[in-house]
Amino acid sequence: MSLSEVDFLHYNSHILIPEIGDVGQEKFNNATVMIIGLGGLGCPVAAYLAASGIGRIGLCDFDSVEKTNLQRQLLFSENDINKPKVQVIKKQIGKINKRILVDAHNKKFQDLMVDADYDIFIDCTDNMDTKLFINDFCYRAKKKLITGSATRLEGQIIGFDFEKNSKCCLECIFDKSGASQFNCSDLGILVSLLGMMGCLQVTMTLNMILGNFKKHGIVSRFDSFESQWIELKPSNKVNCPICDLLKQEGSKFVQHK
Repeated sequence: MSLSEVDFLHYNSHILIPEIGDVGQEKFNNATVMIIGLGGLGCPVAAYLAASGIGRIGLCDFDSVEKTNLQRQLLFSENDINKPKVQVIKKQIGKINKRILVDAHNKKFQDLMVDADYDIFIDCTDNMDTKLFINDFCYRAKKKLITGSATRLEGQIIGFDFEKNSKCCLECIFDKSGASQFNCSDLGILVSLLGMMGCLQVTMTLNMILGNFKKHGIVSRFDSFESQWIELKPSNKVNCPICDLLKQEGSKFVQHK
């Protein structure tokens, strides 16, 4: 879909950047992205994807808004308590950009897979089992995946392009023994860090759409207390239950219980 005169005015900030221009903005407008988990990361991700002009955004979360969410999940207010998160955020980002399409899936991702027809999946969940499940799905379907997390004073982001790379997945980097390490409600979180990491997930998404993603499987970790970044390069886990098993057994899908 080409840009209209109104689009040129609306997306002028992007179009003025030589590395994006009108061609890049058209790619954003034609892209489809799903956000899984609408908490502290999912809120800024949804807002900035909408502002960037992503043509179709899928929202996936089965939770309702709770009072304890409000400090760190900035698209919600007290008037939204007990309402489904997907419905609230669909309305909110529709106000940010009325030109986009928004799909609201009020269910777990595990119950949605057959309808999950998107180019890129952004994992904003705080549960390791769910993260590994999303990783399994994206690897099998050869999709792009960006997974992020933040707890206490640290955040991290990892991107995978399984369409172009069969080596290294999330299972190679983490194991289920750290299943509780991403839970903000138990461990606490510096709320500004959530905004930072969510915006980085969006930036990585835009780079993927532009064809400028070069960090498959690299873990980028930020320590906000020390203001330091570190990067960990990927490696294949020997006998990885995803990478190795799927190579051996074709399209078989491995589900974590």
